[in-house]
Amino acid sequence: MIQKEIRAARWIFPVATALTLATSLACGSSTGAKNASQASQSARPDPNAPIVEAPIPSPVTQNPLKGSPLFVDPQSLAMLQAKGLKRQGSADAQVIERIALQPQGLWMGGWNSDIFRAVDFFVNRAVKDGAVPVIIAYNVPHRDAAASA
Repeated sequence: MIQKEIRAARWIFPVATALTLATSLACGSSTGAKNASQASQSARPDPNAPIVEAPIPSPVTQNPLKGSPLFVDPQSLAMLQAKGLKRQGSADAQVIERIALQPQGLWMGGWNSDIFRAVDFFVNRAVKDGAVPVIIAYNVPHRDAAASA
Protein backbone atom coordinates (compact mmCIF):
# COMPACT_ATOMS: atom_id res chain seq x y z
CA MET A 1 0.00 0.00 0.00
CA ILE A 2 2.70 2.53 0.98
CA GLN A 3 4.82 1.44 -1.98
CA LYS A 4 1.95 2.24 -4.37
CA GLU A 5 1.67 5.74 -2.91
CA ILE A 6 5.42 6.32 -3.18
CA ARG A 7 5.50 5.10 -6.79
CA ALA A 8 2.53 7.31 -7.67
CA ALA A 9 4.03 10.34 -5.94
CA ARG A 10 7.30 9.97 -7.86
CA TRP A 11 5.64 10.72 -11.17
CA ILE A 12 2.60 12.85 -10.27
CA PHE A 13 4.56 15.95 -9.23
CA PRO A 14 6.97 15.93 -12.21
CA VAL A 15 4.09 15.33 -14.64
CA ALA A 16 1.98 18.15 -13.19
CA THR A 17 4.97 20.48 -13.10
CA ALA A 18 5.98 19.60 -16.65
CA LEU A 19 2.42 20.15 -17.87
CA THR A 20 2.27 23.58 -16.27
CA LEU A 21 5.72 24.70 -17.42
CA ALA A 22 5.46 23.26 -20.93
CA THR A 23 2.09 24.88 -21.50
CA SER A 24 3.34 28.18 -20.12
CA LEU A 25 6.49 28.16 -22.23
CA ALA A 26 4.71 27.00 -25.37
CA CYS A 27 2.09 29.71 -25.14
CA GLY A 28 4.33 32.45 -23.79
CA SER A 29 6.05 33.17 -27.11
CA SER A 30 2.94 34.35 -28.92
CA THR A 31 1.93 38.00 -28.84
CA GLY A 32 -1.57 39.37 -29.07
CA ALA A 33 -4.89 37.56 -28.94
CA LYS A 34 -4.94 36.81 -32.67
CA ASN A 35 -1.44 35.30 -32.66
CA ALA A 36 -2.17 33.35 -29.47
CA SER A 37 -5.29 31.90 -31.05
CA GLN A 38 -3.40 30.95 -34.22
CA ALA A 39 -0.55 29.47 -32.20
CA SER A 40 -2.92 27.34 -30.13
CA GLN A 41 -4.60 25.98 -33.23
CA SER A 42 -1.31 25.03 -34.88
CA ALA A 43 0.24 23.72 -31.64
CA ARG A 44 -2.71 21.48 -30.81
CA PRO A 45 -1.41 17.91 -30.48
CA ASP A 46 -2.54 15.32 -33.00
CA PRO A 47 -4.90 12.97 -31.12
CA ASN A 48 -3.80 10.10 -33.39
CA ALA A 49 -0.06 10.62 -32.80
CA PRO A 50 1.75 7.67 -31.23
CA ILE A 51 2.55 7.83 -27.54
CA VAL A 52 6.31 8.06 -27.01
CA GLU A 53 8.63 8.44 -24.04
CA ALA A 54 9.16 12.02 -22.89
CA PRO A 55 12.56 13.49 -23.73
CA ILE A 56 15.10 13.79 -20.92
CA PRO A 57 15.25 17.47 -19.94
CA SER A 58 18.53 19.32 -19.79
CA PRO A 59 19.93 19.97 -16.29
CA VAL A 60 18.51 22.96 -14.47
CA THR A 61 21.15 25.52 -13.56
CA GLN A 62 18.88 28.14 -12.04
CA ASN A 63 15.26 28.56 -11.00
CA PRO A 64 13.40 29.88 -14.09
CA LEU A 65 10.46 30.94 -11.93
CA LYS A 66 12.44 32.99 -9.40
CA GLY A 67 10.96 36.45 -9.10
CA SER A 68 7.91 35.61 -11.21
CA PRO A 69 4.53 36.23 -9.59
CA LEU A 70 1.85 33.54 -9.61
CA PHE A 71 -1.25 34.38 -11.65
CA VAL A 72 -4.19 35.98 -9.87
CA ASP A 73 -7.21 35.30 -12.06
CA PRO A 74 -9.40 38.39 -12.46
CA GLN A 75 -12.19 36.04 -13.59
CA SER A 76 -12.03 33.68 -10.60
CA LEU A 77 -15.27 32.99 -8.77
CA ALA A 78 -13.94 34.76 -5.66
CA MET A 79 -13.04 37.87 -7.67
CA LEU A 80 -16.43 37.95 -9.41
CA GLN A 81 -18.14 37.52 -6.03
CA ALA A 82 -16.08 40.36 -4.51
CA LYS A 83 -16.96 42.69 -7.39
CA GLY A 84 -20.64 41.84 -7.04
CA LEU A 85 -20.58 42.49 -3.29
CA LYS A 86 -18.70 45.75 -3.84
CA ARG A 87 -21.42 46.96 -6.24
CA GLN A 88 -24.03 46.16 -3.57
CA GLY A 89 -22.05 48.10 -0.97
CA SER A 90 -21.60 45.04 1.22
CA ALA A 91 -18.99 45.11 3.98
CA ASP A 92 -18.11 41.51 3.06
CA ALA A 93 -16.64 42.70 -0.25
CA GLN A 94 -13.27 43.54 1.34
CA VAL A 95 -12.94 40.10 2.94
CA ILE A 96 -13.79 38.25 -0.28
CA GLU A 97 -11.53 40.55 -2.31
CA ARG A 98 -8.64 39.78 0.03
CA ILE A 99 -9.15 36.09 -0.72
CA ALA A 100 -9.58 36.75 -4.45
CA LEU A 101 -6.25 38.58 -4.66
CA GLN A 102 -4.38 35.41 -3.68
CA PRO A 103 -3.01 33.22 -6.49
CA GLN A 104 -5.03 30.05 -7.02
CA GLY A 105 -4.46 26.97 -9.11
CA LEU A 106 -6.93 26.13 -11.85
CA TRP A 107 -8.22 22.57 -11.49
CA MET A 108 -8.54 20.59 -14.72
CA GLY A 109 -10.53 17.39 -14.90
CA GLY A 110 -13.33 15.47 -16.56
CA TRP A 111 -15.67 18.47 -16.31
CA ASN A 112 -13.55 20.29 -18.92
CA SER A 113 -14.90 19.44 -22.37
CA ASP A 114 -11.65 20.54 -24.05
CA ILE A 115 -8.64 20.49 -21.70
CA PHE A 116 -6.27 21.89 -24.33
CA ARG A 117 -8.48 24.91 -25.00
CA ALA A 118 -9.10 25.57 -21.29
CA VAL A 119 -5.38 25.40 -20.45
CA ASP A 120 -4.49 27.53 -23.47
CA PHE A 121 -7.02 30.22 -22.44
CA PHE A 122 -5.83 30.29 -18.83
CA VAL A 123 -2.13 30.29 -19.72
CA ASN A 124 -2.52 33.05 -22.32
CA ARG A 125 -4.21 35.30 -19.75
CA ALA A 126 -1.47 34.59 -17.20
CA VAL A 127 1.34 35.24 -19.68
CA LYS A 128 -0.35 38.46 -20.83
CA ASP A 129 -0.42 39.48 -17.15
CA GLY A 130 3.30 38.62 -16.79
CA ALA A 131 2.57 35.89 -14.27
CA VAL A 132 3.05 32.15 -13.92
CA PRO A 133 -0.12 30.06 -14.24
CA VAL A 134 -0.73 27.23 -11.78
CA ILE A 135 -2.71 24.30 -13.14
CA ILE A 136 -3.71 21.19 -11.22
CA ALA A 137 -4.35 18.00 -13.20
CA TYR A 138 -7.21 16.29 -11.36
CA ASN A 139 -7.71 13.33 -13.71
CA VAL A 140 -4.48 11.58 -12.72
CA PRO A 141 -4.74 7.77 -12.98
CA HIS A 142 -4.60 6.02 -9.58
CA ARG A 143 -4.65 9.35 -7.72
CA ASP A 144 -6.68 7.71 -4.95
CA ALA A 145 -4.37 4.70 -4.60
CA ALA A 146 -4.45 4.91 -0.80
CA ALA A 147 -8.26 4.91 -0.74
CA SER A 148 -8.45 1.47 -2.35
CA ALA A 149 -6.48 -0.23 0.43
